[in-house]
Amino acid sequence: MAVAAKKAGWRRNTNALPGAKLLLILTTVAAFMLAATVLGAVIFAVRQIDETSVANEVSRARIALSAIDPGYSEARISSILTNVFALEGAHFSDGSQLDGGQVAINVPGHERALVWSPNRMGSKLFAQLAPLRLGASGIFLIGIVFLMRRLYLIAHELEVRRAEAQSLAARDPLTGLGNRLAFDTGMARMLAQSAGDV
Repeated sequence: MAVAAKKAGWRRNTNALPGAKLLLILTTVAAFMLAATVLGAVIFAVRQIDETSVANEVSRARIALSAIDPGYSEARISSILTNVFALEGAHFSDGSQLDGGQVAINVPGHERALVWSPNRMGSKLFAQLAPLRLGASGIFLIGIVFLMRRLYLIAHELEVRRAEAQSLAARDPLTGLGNRLAFDTGMARMLAQSAGDV
């Protein structure tokens, strides 16, 4: 009997709610994991859009180079590529010195490469939507903080009420003395202690 009472003390009550602080910590961790997942997905999507956009421009540049008369001067070809085929800053160079984000492709039959700054649509869209994203994220975070605070207060209040209910269940409401439950609990505790001493 005493050993069974001791083992029962080691088991966690499966009906009990987690403590208010633990609930707050778990909710915070879940919110950060959600934010990290969303941020990772956004970064991945922006990179994929940028890569697709650059690949399309490279394909368009190759088609444009094959369609333009090779007898034109480099300046005229650059102008056509910039104005007609929308290749921003198109010019010819040896391709060894590229500024940040520029792309170079070899021109068939020439020693020089075509260089331009590709339109990275994903990055541009990401930058244009930054104010909207920041505002929405701020509102979302304020809502999460409000909900977490409410959750913490409710869990704390439940803990206080549960402690009060357990105290009231073990006491007689008129006299304030221990009742049958208090007697049984005290007896089980004393038996468990005496079994541990032997």
